[in-house]
Amino acid sequence: MALPELAGWRAEAVRATFIANAPVTANGKGWWQAFTGTAPDTVLSKPNAAEHSESGPFGVGRLEMKVAFNRVDWVYMPIAEPGPSVPSLGEAQEIMPALNEALAAWLASDDTPFVRTAYGAGLLYPASDVIEGNRAMLAYLPFISMNPELGRDLFFQTNFPRPSSVLDGGVVNRISKLMSATAQVINIGGSGPVPTIQSHYFARVELDLSTTADRTETIPVDKRSTAFNELVTSAIEMMTHGVQP
Repeated sequence: MALPELAGWRAEAVRATFIANAPVTANGKGWWQAFTGTAPDTVLSKPNAAEHSESGPFGVGRLEMKVAFNRVDWVYMPIAEPGPSVPSLGEAQEIMPALNEALAAWLASDDTPFVRTAYGAGLLYPASDVIEGNRAMLAYLPFISMNPELGRDLFFQTNFPRPSSVLDGGVVNRISKLMSATAQVINIGGSGPVPTIQSHYFARVELDLSTTADRTETIPVDKRSTAFNELVTSAIEMMTHGVQP
């Protein structure tokens, strides 16, 4: 089977992460406003646990900024709505780079000494049944030879690191988790007293690209946005050309 078109994938969520070498304080810094241009509608702070979060509407979904000790996560997720469909943000080709521009504005507003960055994405490819989901998933793994009709509950994890083209001496981990997935939606009410169950079949991919954990050198301020964008570009390449070194 040829690789599915990227336009056929739906984005469950995307994440941008930055990690410092010391505790990070976000409360009162205006990070949310720098990222979104608006005020958050929810703020939760736990100083004793070194945790802080802010959230609110963003694009077609919701955004949450989560700060825990030395780590900052920006998570873009869909708004759950009643109905038989599985929530998503939309087409993967549009959503995967959706944080880049806002992230650049946030990074330009602050000089926190981050040493690592990471990008995550959860993607779904709708299928008619388990076998079609298997075929779509295996198309990304040309080094695996198997009959898609024989497998159930398949799960594969790979990591093909590459040198960073942005950070001198840096290495980018390129982790992918590919699986065959089934979601069941229970419909209560309607014309009968008995709930109905509707099954949805997918190929599912979780991407986690990051600079390596052994990096201790601060990412230069003028390279932070570019270093993150490199991860996004590599993730899109994996979904366009397959998982390979």
